[in-house]
Amino acid sequence: MDTFQDRYCAAHRCTAAQFQRRVFWRCLHRRAYPLAPLILWLNQSYFAPDLEFIDQVGRCTEMDKVWAQTRLYFTSPLHKRWLRRRGDVRISAHKVIKQAAEFLPPGTSRPRDDESY
Repeated sequence: MDTFQDRYCAAHRCTAAQFQRRVFWRCLHRRAYPLAPLILWLNQSYFAPDLEFIDQVGRCTEMDKVWAQTRLYFTSPLHKRWLRRRGDVRISAHKVIKQAAEFLPPGTSRPRDDESY
C-alpha cells in the first residue's frame, strides 16, 4: 500500500529526498516564515520535532495513523517551548493533516471533539 510520501511525491513530481522540505515549507505557520531561516541558521535542531512529525506522517497509509502521529507530535516535550506554542514558530499540524487527507483513505476513526489541530 502506498504511503502519503509516495502519493505526494508522485502527484507533485518530487523525489523522496525533497518530500520533507516541501511539506515543511508548505505547512509552516505564516508567522514563522520570517523567523525560520534565522532559526535554522542559529539552531538547526529547533525544527527537529516538525521534521520528525513530517517523516512519521509520510510513512502513514491511512488517516487513522496520521491522527495518531498528530497526538504524539503535540505531546512531545520539545513542543512545549513558548516560541513553538504561543509564537507558532512551527509547522501547522492542521495543514499537514489537510495535505495527508488529499492522498490517504479516511480510515475508521475520527479525532475526538475535544481535540483541535
